[in-house]
Amino acid sequence: KENDSSSIESINLFGNQVTSETQEKIDKEIDRIQNSIRTADVDGAIIANETRQGTEEQELQSAITQLREELVEKNELIAEKDKDLASTKAILRKIGMMANSNGKDENSNHEDGVAPHSRYRGTESGDRTQREKELQSEIDLLRKQLKNANSIETIDLTNDEVELSTATEDEEEPPIKRRRTISSLAVSLAHSHQILMVKEEVTQRCTQAARQEKESLVASLRDVQEDLEIQQETTELVNLTLDTWQGRFDRVYE
Repeated sequence: KENDSSSIESINLFGNQVTSETQEKIDKEIDRIQNSIRTADVDGAIIANETRQGTEEQELQSAITQLREELVEKNELIAEKDKDLASTKAILRKIGMMANSNGKDENSNHEDGVAPHSRYRGTESGDRTQREKELQSEIDLLRKQLKNANSIETIDLTNDEVELSTATEDEEEPPIKRRRTISSLAVSLAHSHQILMVKEEVTQRCTQAARQEKESLVASLRDVQEDLEIQQETTELVNLTLDTWQGRFDRVYE
C-alpha cells in the first residue's frame, strides 16, 4: 500500500509538471497569435495609409499636369497677342511710310500742274506684287473703319486764303490770318493712327491679363509642388516606420 501511494503521488506530480509545461506552451502560443493579430492590424493600417497617400500623390501629379497644360496654353496665347501687337505696329509704320510717299507725290504733281491721284486708287498695270495687293487690302479695310469715325473738316492746302486787311490810320495792321489746313491724306492717317492705337491698347490689355493669369498658374503650380514634396517626405517617413516595425516583427517571430 505504501508503494502504491508513493507511485500515485509520483504520477500526480509528473502530471502536474506536464500540465504546467503544456499550459506555458499554450500561453506562449496564444501570445504569439495575439502579436500576429496586432502585427496584421498595424500592417493593414500602414498599407491603408500608404494606399491613401499614393492616391493623394496621383491626384497631385494630375493637378500638376493640368496646371502645366494650362500654362502652355497661356504662353501660346501671350505669343499670339505679341504677334498681333507686332503686326499692328507694322501696319502703322507702313501706313505712315505710304502717307509720306503719297504726300511727296501730291506736292510734285501740284508743282507740275498735274492733278493728284487718290492714294486709294489701285494700279491698272496689272503687275503689282502680292505684297502690294495685301497692303491695298489693309488700306481698304481702314477706309471702311474710317467711315464710322467722326468727320473732320478738310481744306485744300493749295488754296491759302488771306483775309483782307482791317488796318486803320490809328491802329496797326493785324497779322495776316492764314487758315491752317490739313489734307485729306493727313486726316485719314490721323484716323488710322487712332484706330490702330485702340487696337494696340486692347491687345496690350489682353496680353497683360494673360500674363497675370500665367503668374497665377505658376504660383498655383508652385503650391502644388510644395504639397507634393511634403507628401513625399511623409511617405518616406511611413516607409521608414514600416521597415522598423518589420524588423521588430521578424525578431519576434525568430
